[in-house]
Amino acid sequence: MIPHIDPKVDYAFKKIFGCEANAPVLIDLLNAVLHFTAEACIASVEIVNPFNEKDAAADKLSVVDIKARDQRGRLFNVEMQMCATPEYPERVLYYWAKIYGNQLERADDYDQLKPTISVTFLNDVLFRDAADFHLEFRLRSSKHPALVFSELQWMHLIELPKFRKASEELADTLDGWCYFLKNGADLDSGGLPTGLQTPAVQKAMEVLTVISKTDLERERYEASVRWERDQRSYAKAAAKAQENAAKAQEYAEKEKQNAEIERARTANAEGIARQAAAKAKEAAAKAEEATAKAEEATAKAEEAAAKAEVAAAKAEKAKKDGIVDRIHLSQELLNLPMTAREELHTQSVEELEERAKKLKEQLLAKP
Repeated sequence: MIPHIDPKVDYAFKKIFGCEANAPVLIDLLNAVLHFTAEACIASVEIVNPFNEKDAAADKLSVVDIKARDQRGRLFNVEMQMCATPEYPERVLYYWAKIYGNQLERADDYDQLKPTISVTFLNDVLFRDAADFHLEFRLRSSKHPALVFSELQWMHLIELPKFRKASEELADTLDGWCYFLKNGADLDSGGLPTGLQTPAVQKAMEVLTVISKTDLERERYEASVRWERDQRSYAKAAAKAQENAAKAQEYAEKEKQNAEIERARTANAEGIARQAAAKAKEAAAKAEEATAKAEEATAKAEEAAAKAEVAAAKAEKAKKDGIVDRIHLSQELLNLPMTAREELHTQSVEELEERAKKLKEQLLAKP
């Protein structure tokens, strides 16, 4: 059966790799990317923010990475991104730093810090000058590249468009996963290529099949597809508006320069000077027209940015509402005083998640 479900779509990706029941699938993926030695391989993981279908349905505008911790305490941040914006590297570095920096409590020492590893699958090309589809980044010396500053920082980027192997060319587990992510929507679960006939990939195909056969799952998947498509459209519109504004400004500058050159050439003759003035006036009109177009393009860009901000604000509010509801439910079950919703909304998503987690732990510990 061909599920026609794209595993790169956020809902499907997190359903496959972010559910506690599918932890072995995530382990297989991470080991494939990281190429640890036998003794350093990941044997077990705890998914710190396990994927929950109900939360996803109530929070359609939020795209959250998969966070996990292995048996050695190493922390992993795994994400699937459909397109790369100019600020994407800064975004990835920021999320890595957040996870790394949140490890220590006030009384903890630095020697308790664990390696923090970012693994990003990108359905776009960020580094066009590098032919490799799998890029690893470390803090290294510029004069001595083999000298690594710290073993606690790792960043892996897999640019899927650069992966062009056919099914019969798959050489290792990472090849298999890249092929699955690129072609999963069209794979037949009953006739997988030899390189994909592993328990982990077969389990991933089962997840895609369940999504395709279940009305509610399919609806949630389609909602995720629509949202991601909208985000790409907003990003493209903003980029196009900026490009048009830059071109209009460049055109205006060139026209002004041409007008100045023309005026200088004809300054010695009165008749020629009048002709030059007329041309300068025409050029100025074109410049004003170009400037007007640039302002219009800028306005559209600002409008697109405003929509993106509104969408982000709604996403954060929806996220917080969901977490606040969980906190209130836990407080009710624990017979604790209800914290005012307005007070809770002043906290960040991460703070609310931590509070909800602690309340949940109290519930689980309650006899």
